[in-house]
Amino acid sequence: MQNKKLIWLIVLILILVGFIYYFYPKNQDDRLNSQQGSSETKDQLNKNSSIASNEVNPKVKFEKFNPQLNWKDKKLKINGKEIDYRFGEGNPEEVALNPEDYRAKGDHDGIPYVTPETEKNLNDFLSDSDLPDILDKCENYNRNEMARLNPNIPANQLPILLSSSDFDIENLMKIDPNTGRKEIDLSIINRINDFMNTLSNPMSGDEFAVKCAGTSYLQSIERIKQKFTTLNKSYTNTGGGVLGKEWTR
Repeated sequence: MQNKKLIWLIVLILILVGFIYYFYPKNQDDRLNSQQGSSETKDQLNKNSSIASNEVNPKVKFEKFNPQLNWKDKKLKINGKEIDYRFGEGNPEEVALNPEDYRAKGDHDGIPYVTPETEKNLNDFLSDSDLPDILDKCENYNRNEMARLNPNIPANQLPILLSSSDFDIENLMKIDPNTGRKEIDLSIINRINDFMNTLSNPMSGDEFAVKCAGTSYLQSIERIKQKFTTLNKSYTNTGGGVLGKEWTR
């Protein structure tokens, strides 16, 4: 009887040791990875910015921005017709508008329309080599500041201006299922515009940009803002247009 108890005791000890051996290294790695991730976030926010290490809010969700540039070719059925879409070619001839149908004329703005130039400008904006760094530093800095200025609101309930998915070209440019034409998501464009204005504007100058990214990025920010403006204008067709007969919609 005592031998049986001893055997069962040994079996239980072996099982316990097995559990400890199996789970302990994994938990230890998780803790190390968590600490490393937290450290990297703090390093990212503090590099060339004015955030002190002890001011990084651990409850704020920070993101790594990595713009995605691959817009895949598509074959879609629009109004009973199969149409091929390729990036950089504008709208297929089956659904394309004539230039006089979308361009600005005289004092009248045109209408939003994707051309090969629009797609080139979209790619130029998203592929700027400094865009990921500026988004990493300044959008995450903005989130941290929002949490600091609103201590009574839980960090996970604060509004987020931009997310990494906003810089996926597949989300920025889609096909309208009704017209069959490519279109840029203006809700994303408007939020990017708000972000650009936060970085620098006539009222506060470059104050925010310097705080989040440092003076070394000021030229890059101005370059990226110019690329964004060029993209916006080439899509919305606003501003002084080609002189011609009275514009009618």
